Amino acid sequence: MEFTSCCKALWLREDVLASPKLWGYLDLRAYQCTAPSASQSGTSYSKLLSVAAWLSRHHRGLHECDLFWWSSWDLSGLPASLRPLTDAMAGSALTTLRVLLPGEDVLSEELVQLLPRLPALSHLRMKAGQWQQPLPFQLSELCGLRTLYVSYFAAFGGGSWAPLLGLTALTKLHMEGCQLKQLPGELTALEGLAWLGIVDNEAPLDEASWELLPRLKALTALKLQGCSLSALPPQLSALTQLAYLSVSGNGDVGYKADKSNSSHEAWAPLQHLTALTKLKLDSCGVGL
Repeated sequence: MEFTSCCKALWLREDVLASPKLWGYLDLRAYQCTAPSASQSGTSYSKLLSVAAWLSRHHRGLHECDLFWWSSWDLSGLPASLRPLTDAMAGSALTTLRVLLPGEDVLSEELVQLLPRLPALSHLRMKAGQWQQPLPFQLSELCGLRTLYVSYFAAFGGGSWAPLLGLTALTKLHMEGCQLKQLPGELTALEGLAWLGIVDNEAPLDEASWELLPRLKALTALKLQGCSLSALPPQLSALTQLAYLSVSGNGDVGYKADKSNSSHEAWAPLQHLTALTKLKLDSCGVGL
């Protein structure tokens, strides 16, 4: 009895409850967090409530979380079940969050409303679960965010970039599958942006939009992977501070340059990148 009481007292100590070494990482990818319905036993919903209760006790030690809901699951009733979880996470010491937003608008809203309630958040990976989900405006309140990865948000294809204006501490921005048509002017407001990635952008960017590149004064790494480039943008020449450049997956650059015998012009910007230490040309049609 005394041993049991001693162990219970140990686990309830403030320093143990708030220990990031014990409770620093939470993986919710394995949970089917749907609320119980007539055809469900309610086991999964009970699990979510258990996780929420656990978080309420240990949220001060939580630093990293993977939070995904897959579209194949029955998500009916999920908004009501999310509230205990998001309330338990609010105000935590969470610094890194990776989240897949459900396709349903109401469900996504439950999750994005959590973002401003995470004061320590500095790294965020967010993937849209359904095409044409807008970029959440709540992002603008994350003034301490340093790294942002976003995937498949239609807002980057033709919607508003305004949420980026509030990310004054951002140093790394990665956009995947967002079907950009042009680089938005809001990027120039990110004065500390050192790393920019544009990946799997099927449609070519408007040529005029490349004029923004020289205005990104802090940029030292640029990833233009799978961006349907037929030649390197001439404006790359101005990025003399660039140390890393990837143009992988742009087969037309090498192919069209060889076909037109204009290989020098297609690759000409490289000769100005005197600070470059790493260059990736995978699947660029370059014969070495």
